[in-house]
Amino acid sequence: MKRNTLLTIQKKGTVAPFGSEVAGWTDVSDLLFSLEPLEGEEEFRAAQMESRQTHTGRCEWFAGATSAMRVTDGARIWNVESVKNEHEQNRFLVWRLIEVV
Repeated sequence: MKRNTLLTIQKKGTVAPFGSEVAGWTDVSDLLFSLEPLEGEEEFRAAQMESRQTHTGRCEWFAGATSAMRVTDGARIWNVESVKNEHEQNRFLVWRLIEVV
């Protein structure tokens, strides 16, 4: 899979517009992802497992990735169902994503 989609990883935090703190999302990093929608049998299996996963993403590994984050390209947003360190080698992360509609 080619990593050719630039996505922003965000985490919940507080932003301080005009001196007052407001709960919101703050950017963690911009990374190149390979982003693939689930197809056919994968979608069927996800539905059987009661997973709401709509996409799978893969990016370079970085410390601190959690399912409490979200991924966005500015127009579309994906909540993170899970994120795992592929083969426990600290090279790539595999994200199970749910598109917010």
